[in-house]
Formats: sequence, C-alpha cells, structure tokens
Amino acid sequence: MKFFVKCIDAKDRIPSLAGRGAETENSLENLRNSNLEAKNEEPSQKMTKLEKNLRKMTRILKKLEKIRRKLKNL
Repeated sequence: MKFFVKCIDAKDRIPSLAGRGAETENSLENLRNSNLEAKNEEPSQKMTKLEKNLRKMTRILKKLEKIRRKLKNL
C-alpha cells in the first residue's frame, strides 16, 4: 500500500498522475470480486475467467511500474 500512498501524494505534483492511484485500486477490487465469482463456476469457465483476470493484472502492473519509474525520476 505504500506505493499507492506515494501515487496519491505525487498526483499533486504531476498532473498526468492525478486519479491513477484510485483507478488502479478500483481495478484491483473488481478483479478480486471477479475471482470470487469464478470460484462458483464450471472448471473450464473458471480457467478462462482467471486467465482473463491474469491479463488484466499484468496490464495494471505494467501501468504501476510506469508510474513508479516516473516517481523515481522526480
């Protein structure tokens, strides 16, 4: 959670980062909910849903890494 705090603090200094911390937290919360829903499905449906969520998480991680690099360069 330290990283999100840094993003939220940095949004005042970097306009392009404004709102990104909240956006990624919402995305992660949606993924958690989706993973909980996947537990009640058939195994094949469950795998496709989990694979889809893995791709989403990978995209989010790439965005966070990009933000981390911007913050590091401050």
